[in-house]
Amino acid sequence: IVDRPAALLAMLVSAAFLALGTVMMRRLGGIGMVTQQGWSALIAVPPLLALSLLVEPDGLAALTDASPRAWIGVSYSALVASVLGHGVYFLLLQRHPVAQLTPWMLLTPLMAVGLGIVFWGDRPGPQLWIGGALVLGGVATIALRAMVKARTLPPAREI
Repeated sequence: IVDRPAALLAMLVSAAFLALGTVMMRRLGGIGMVTQQGWSALIAVPPLLALSLLVEPDGLAALTDASPRAWIGVSYSALVASVLGHGVYFLLLQRHPVAQLTPWMLLTPLMAVGLGIVFWGDRPGPQLWIGGALVLGGVATIALRAMVKARTLPPAREI
């Protein structure tokens, strides 16, 4: 049973856009990492800011009460996760097939859960571990199969 269906829907829509964006980024050519990040920010920030102001009307006022720990988290998210992480991902997509990168992307939720446990004291229950293992195992199986199919076999030698 899902306690918050809107959160599940948001996650599914987010995953679909990540998949679409990955395929589209793979097709880009002749664009540098900084240029790609700049255009992504230019296109994404205004509608996301508007949505945030709509959904969280007191959000700007809350900025004055944000703790240093919160600002460190925002800075990390903006600089390390977004600029560095997505920038490197963009570079890797330009050089390698998507099927080859997908298994490595499965480390993202594992790292998020691990860091949540270490830094925030999260205590995930058995549902998260079992559900996560099923989802990641399924995606890994599909990705590894696609990677194996994508490899070209050398021609057979005649005897």
